Amino acid sequence: MASDREDLAALIERYKGGRSYQKMADDSGGRVSPQRLWQLAKATKGSTDTLPLQNRDIVEGLAASLGVRPWTVIEAMAVTMGWEPAQVEAPLLVRMPAGVENLPHDFVEGLIATIRASLAMVDN
Repeated sequence: MASDREDLAALIERYKGGRSYQKMADDSGGRVSPQRLWQLAKATKGSTDTLPLQNRDIVEGLAASLGVRPWTVIEAMAVTMGWEPAQVEAPLLVRMPAGVENLPHDFVEGLIATIRASLAMVDN
């Protein structure tokens, strides 16, 4: 995950590995074209023209291709748009390991309560 709040170009570079944009497009399930991936990888900070925030298929496809959660892609897009890292705060649930969303609601609430209590103990 982009815990260091990296921009979109850095996120793509980190998870691209040695894959071609064609291979990444295939890994996205065909939701993002190789040309679009190249364009997103070249997005510069302050850029908004090329960012497909309104296109769920592209966000989810890019997340699938990179092996990250969709929120991580959205977060990187926000940083690319010029938001300060402190302005890009994900809900606690999306910062938890994949699969947590499949746990019973009461169990997840218990995990969150445990984390909050632990943080309160550290702060005191």
